[in-house]
Amino acid sequence: MKNYTNTGISLMILTTFLFSCMDGVSKYLAENNNVISLVAFRYWFILVFIFSYWIFSKKRFHEIAYTKQPFLQFARGLILSLNNCIVVYTFALIGLVETHAVIACYPLIVAGLSVPFLGERFGWRRWSAIAFGFIGVLIILRPGFTIFSTGSIFAFIGASMFALYLILTKYASRQDSAITSFFWTGLGGSITMLFMIAFFGDIISKEFYVLVFIMCTLSAISHFLMVKILELVEASLIQPYSYLQLVFSAIIGVFVFSERLDVFILLGAFIGLSNGCLVTAFNINPLIATLGTMSIARGFALVLTEGFSLSSLPASFGWIGKSSVMGLPALVLLMLIMVIIFDLLVRHTRFFRQVYFIGANEKAAMLSGIHVSRVRIIAYILSGALAALAGVLLASRLMSGTPTAGNGIELQVLAAAVIGGASLQGGEGTVLGAFLGVVFVALINNSMTMLAVSIYWQMIVIGTVLVIAVALDMLIRRRKA
Repeated sequence: MKNYTNTGISLMILTTFLFSCMDGVSKYLAENNNVISLVAFRYWFILVFIFSYWIFSKKRFHEIAYTKQPFLQFARGLILSLNNCIVVYTFALIGLVETHAVIACYPLIVAGLSVPFLGERFGWRRWSAIAFGFIGVLIILRPGFTIFSTGSIFAFIGASMFALYLILTKYASRQDSAITSFFWTGLGGSITMLFMIAFFGDIISKEFYVLVFIMCTLSAISHFLMVKILELVEASLIQPYSYLQLVFSAIIGVFVFSERLDVFILLGAFIGLSNGCLVTAFNINPLIATLGTMSIARGFALVLTEGFSLSSLPASFGWIGKSSVMGLPALVLLMLIMVIIFDLLVRHTRFFRQVYFIGANEKAAMLSGIHVSRVRIIAYILSGALAALAGVLLASRLMSGTPTAGNGIELQVLAAAVIGGASLQGGEGTVLGAFLGVVFVALINNSMTMLAVSIYWQMIVIGTVLVIAVALDMLIRRRKA
């Protein structure tokens, strides 16, 4: 059996680009026209496309339309058409970047559903690629906290419906050809939209006809390619590449629609990149490099704010900092999710194993074929991005941008990591251990606060704990040696 993996991946990248362009046109049209009418035109155009193909291909219509699973095929078109209505409406509500930041969860849903419904089997590497891609998208694109709104709910419903559509498409491709599935996509969607437009439709202005034609063409081509891709390769294989749609959509959202792409986490990633370059290119001690860039960043924060806190932030910004989910603070829930995901990644992915090897013995890692400079720089970028994310979350909790917030916390972080089993010499430690170390340090701080211990004495205690932890670490390493 021929392997179409490379072809499937290449087509997936092209398809995500076409989908992004279609979304950009759809957003513009949705701001000035009826959403139901726009989606209806998409599916009517697909039917025209199919009939044109039938005429010029000299195939019998029966060959294109016949299927042994008509209800399944019709359900695909119905689900996708309703999904399109929801997503296009969401574009007009919260924009391309915000919508796609929420929709980014659909590859995880597809991967999860492909196991019980399609019988696909894949290991932790593909799961890690999908999950890590999702986290990376949120870290880099970080939507504003306004996504926690009605628009975000619509976007999540759209993501779930699109994931279900992809699963049904892959299932249908086992018996039907790509052109047959494409025909039923258009037929199911057209009939659905015929009923929808009768109750909710409206006339589209003539000045938008050219853009409607472009939108319909992009829709027809991209949906046909998606059906073809799922005919060639497994649904779970291509999901990591679907995150490119967020990159393409973010570019269109920022440069075409002037949407705001938050730069603070990108700045954090840049600082991490700077640390990695300093350590790698100039062989500067990592502790000195990170302390130096930390001082520079804090100095810039004080210069920009003139030492004052920035308040009057929108109430939606404080949602994640002050809200609760099933009685559990959202920040705690987010922390637990991050701990679980990164603990699994550290234990089971090659990249993080290479980080351990470099920390334990850099020369041996280099001789074994590990690209030390590249791994180190990526590790610093990830560290910087996560530190920036922590700063955003702290600002959400405080509902203000305070330039001095977090001063001195680096010592508590060091103490927590060492107490949790990490070594300052490198090569040892776990995410779960660091988490337990954070819990221990937090217990000390809270206990002293409840006992009304002076903040100055608290600093002395934390410093003492750090020194003792490092000393014990050195003693243990000497005994092992």
